[in-house]
Amino acid sequence: MSEILSVLEGYEFFSPIDTVEKMAGGNVNASYKITSAEGDRYVLQKINTSVFPCVPALMENVEKVTEKLRKMKEEKSLDKMRVLNIKFTKEGRSFLERGGVFYRVYDFVKNSAPVSSADDALTVYRTGKAFGIFDALMNEGELPALNVVIKDFHNTPLRIENLERSYKKAPESRKNRAKRVAEYIFSKSDEIRGIYLKTEACPNRIVHNDTKCNNVIFDRESGEALGVFDLDTVMYGRISDDFGDGVRSIAGPAREDEKDLSSVFLNMENFKAFAEGFLSETAPVVTDGERGVLAGSVFALPLELSARFLTDYLDGNTYFRVDYPEQNLDRAKCQAALARDAQKRLPEIKKWLKTQ
Repeated sequence: MSEILSVLEGYEFFSPIDTVEKMAGGNVNASYKITSAEGDRYVLQKINTSVFPCVPALMENVEKVTEKLRKMKEEKSLDKMRVLNIKFTKEGRSFLERGGVFYRVYDFVKNSAPVSSADDALTVYRTGKAFGIFDALMNEGELPALNVVIKDFHNTPLRIENLERSYKKAPESRKNRAKRVAEYIFSKSDEIRGIYLKTEACPNRIVHNDTKCNNVIFDRESGEALGVFDLDTVMYGRISDDFGDGVRSIAGPAREDEKDLSSVFLNMENFKAFAEGFLSETAPVVTDGERGVLAGSVFALPLELSARFLTDYLDGNTYFRVDYPEQNLDRAKCQAALARDAQKRLPEIKKWLKTQ
């Protein structure tokens, strides 16, 4: 922990640091909970520069997004909403660099708790509503210019092309283990391209791009959603990607690396709860064209993530953090199974969306 304590010397705290704890979870950045002698709490993150190579551009986005959210919160008197608060360094910067390694510190929101998976319809609804509020607020009034921190983030056809390249050059042992799921993904290329072309015809909006329930914080006592955090992937994109990824994360299995594929399916009750919450806030701005591609995103987004996990596995696990060598392969299989089930349910999904 000497490394972390050295980093914290670059910040001004009201009282001495008492404890530093490694936080569980997170596929990309390493996080630590910092507690001061007087009980003030913060979150320090070591930024994964393999994922975010240009940290100044990343943090410029975070600053602009939080500024926009605070402005909208004040204009609309959203007193209960919480906005990510950056703790600036002694030099007034939103990040700190030590020997080529980048860090940042955020205030920890009091009386709040993240939810790693939503097990009840009300929490699912609240998660959808929180992301709906986020997308609606970010696209109202004057919109900030944002940097592209990850190019083609939700370009699903390109993700499949990347997988094809990695599959061809991967070691035979990894290629053999990945063969079945890779062939399934490749077989869906034409269908995915059709969905993507329709999506690209929709308006370009500011969206979150990573709408998992653990990117929302909840009131520890009431269970109400307080706000959307983890703003690293906020960029211009398509609102259907936020919808599809939210459904993927909250209406699929509790674990992204679930090994029992017989238990992987799209929970339609959770789908409806998330969709009701999300659309209750975005309905005034969603166009007919955007509404028309929502169903396809429920199939495309898990397939996209399957391709990303499998690509990382074949490349040697350089992007997503893993707890064991085959975890990205397990994640890819799980998401492919979810995509397969979602595609079967598309007629039911489309029918339901038409009633909303």
